[in-house]
Amino acid sequence: HTLPELPFFFVLGLLLGALAALYVRVIYAFIEGFERLPVPEVFKPVLGGLGVGLLGAFFPNYGIFGVGYEGMNLAFYGKLAVWLLLTLGVLKMLATALTIGSGHSGGVFAPSLYIGTMFGSAFGMVVAKLFPSLGAMPTVYALAGMAAFFSGMTQAPITQILMVTELTRSYAILPAVMTSATMGFLTARFFLKGESVYTLKLVRKGYRVRTGKPVILETISVGEIMTREPVYVTADMTLFDVEHLISETGHDCFPVVDNEGRVIGIIGVRDILKKPSSLKRMRVRRFLRRAYGVTYPTETAEAALEKLMAYDQNLLPVVRGPNDRRLIGVVTKKDIYTAYYRGLEGMYID
Repeated sequence: HTLPELPFFFVLGLLLGALAALYVRVIYAFIEGFERLPVPEVFKPVLGGLGVGLLGAFFPNYGIFGVGYEGMNLAFYGKLAVWLLLTLGVLKMLATALTIGSGHSGGVFAPSLYIGTMFGSAFGMVVAKLFPSLGAMPTVYALAGMAAFFSGMTQAPITQILMVTELTRSYAILPAVMTSATMGFLTARFFLKGESVYTLKLVRKGYRVRTGKPVILETISVGEIMTREPVYVTADMTLFDVEHLISETGHDCFPVVDNEGRVIGIIGVRDILKKPSSLKRMRVRRFLRRAYGVTYPTETAEAALEKLMAYDQNLLPVVRGPNDRRLIGVVTKKDIYTAYYRGLEGMYID
């Protein structure tokens, strides 16, 4: 490849990243479709197998059945026309979705390599046809397409970059592959909102494990770490009362509740600093922050930490729920940090 080709690898990454995100959605749409199908469970794999058989019967020697390496070899050696490459890519997508959706045992690793290779090779052939002076090699685009599509689906670009380097035993195409893989990763990440083909399966089971985020805090609930007997302030107390409470408890922030114990705001040291004595005789309700965050016992520690950062608070009142703001506890940054380090210790065995 040459330097002027890099924009084409950039575009290839964008296209295959978007296609990878779409493919992930298609797979789970097939899974949900088969789950809703009003037939006995024993017949669903039969229907999926029949669909795959019909697709592969028309193209028996191109890798629609099995892992598909024979079809990829044909693409790498330039023995397939553009229309056939595109057709095989689409058919492999459908065959894999039918297989997994109907309950057959199967993965997405080899199919993603196959699909990326087909579309990447087709893209390279088009570039070579339209811009003959570049001397573009469709095989390089096939490898870059493989990296871009896999990176988008699995959100693992470094894995594929290293794999292509090992496959070719050369660093010559590394800039092209890195460009496509990175753009495929970022594009799919945008459409999948940080999820991957693997984490979406966990989301369906109620687990939130996102790439690039601290997993530990996602596994801890606010209810596990909150203080259940919080020190609070009522709206009718004065700022002098709050000052006394600060000196007595050492806390720098308190939730403010009404007569029924519902949270109506928070107040802290910075809200009463430099206030003249004449103002400190006034009621707390006049000095409440207009924007503040609360959390619920079912929320994760990660969500609570994000709220603390967003509202610039050291403490979050914990209320019963979105429609019931009665105070049941508080959680602080210190509580979350402590829970994080305890969770971190639990991940290692001496």
